Amino acid sequence: MVDEVRRLSDELARDPGSRVFVPLGEALRRQGQLDLALKFTLRGLERHPHFADGHDLLARISIDRGDLEKAFDEWDMVLRLAPGHLGALKGMGFVCFQQGRLAQAEEYLTRAQQTLQAETESARQQLRQRRGDVSLLAAYYIDVFNREFKRHVRGASPEAQPRHAALCGDQEIRLRNA
Repeated sequence: MVDEVRRLSDELARDPGSRVFVPLGEALRRQGQLDLALKFTLRGLERHPHFADGHDLLARISIDRGDLEKAFDEWDMVLRLAPGHLGALKGMGFVCFQQGRLAQAEEYLTRAQQTLQAETESARQQLRQRRGDVSLLAAYYIDVFNREFKRHVRGASPEAQPRHAALCGDQEIRLRNA
């Protein structure tokens, strides 16, 4: 983790406008360095005020610091920037639960569950599509390979053709040489 913080700090020093402040702030937050995480996050949000993940990190830092109201406000901002943001919905549900607003907590957590289900189904559809794309691509390359291999077999010496033909299952070549 220390190496990660050093690497991310170096990257941010090279490019202060980078959005790497989010993983850096998260690494610092996980190490318990909340003041430093807050400093990097606020500085990053000055440069990227409409970056939802930056506000999400600020909300999580606020939770760790015990500031539920600030966390709720930041997650509210996240939802304005990125409606349906799963982390913000779960976070707002957590804050409402902690504050005893159980009906609101249930609403946010239900929306989070619906968002997660929708994202899961979308990922499944993309996977099915990619499998189909991969299958088509694989079939294409197998066909290209077979054509090239058969052309190679046809160009081989007459004594080598039966051996090559047996490898590729080319009945035409076998019959022609029989």
